[in-house]
Amino acid sequence: MSSDPNGLAGTWKSIMQLADGSLLPISVTIQVSPGVIRVILSSQSGSVDADNVVFANGFLNCEQTSDGNHYPVQVKMRPDGNIDVSVDFGSGQINSCIGTRVVDGRVVVL
Repeated sequence: MSSDPNGLAGTWKSIMQLADGSLLPISVTIQVSPGVIRVILSSQSGSVDADNVVFANGFLNCEQTSDGNHYPVQVKMRPDGNIDVSVDFGSGQINSCIGTRVVDGRVVVL
């Protein structure tokens, strides 16, 4: 696992399949600067800055807060250059998706 969060920096697009079978397009923007990592999670409902952002052992962990509920989010780099995004919606419902990097407004297929 990488100890450098810079590989995660950028904007990533993905589509997460929810437990009810519906599809949720999401975007994860990760900004890395010395001593600070900012994560912005976006969907059709809007954008939110993630809370409690921690990068350790190759994993970026944070929380998305929505309607007073806290949802743990984990991001990690995949060997293929994409990212895995997992969101814990509670009650054992963890949804995952693969994020693909966006460059100049276009999704980069590796």
